[in-house]
Amino acid sequence: MKKKTKRSSTKYPALNKSLNLKIRSELIDFDYVDKLSEEEKAWLNKFSEEYTNASFKKNKDGSFSRKNLHKGSLRNDCYNRNNWRNNDVYGVSKANDMLKDAKKMNNHLEESSKQIAGLIRG
Repeated sequence: MKKKTKRSSTKYPALNKSLNLKIRSELIDFDYVDKLSEEEKAWLNKFSEEYTNASFKKNKDGSFSRKNLHKGSLRNDCYNRNNWRNNDVYGVSKANDMLKDAKKMNNHLEESSKQIAGLIRG
C-alpha cells in the first residue's frame, strides 16, 4: 500500500511548483492554468509529468503504456533531459540554495586576483 502524500492527493501535481523537485521548479511556470478547462489541465499535467519529470505510465507487465504522449526517441529525450538536469552542478547547487553568496564570493575572488596580479607586477 502506497503512502498518501500531498502530491498523490492533489488533482494536478505536475502543474504545481511546490509539489515538484526544486531542480525542476523553473520549468513549471504555468500562469494560465486557471484559464484552462479540466480536460486541458489533465492533458497539460500528463505532458508535464512526462516531459519535465520523465515519469511514464507502465502496464502490469512492465512495458510502457500506449496512453503515454511521448513514445520511443521522444521518451528517451525526456529521460536524458531529466538526467542532465540532475547532474548539472550549477542547477543542483542553485536548487539546494548553495549559491546565495555567489556574487559576494565572485567579487572577493576578483579582488584577490587583482591584488595577486599587483604583487606579481610589483
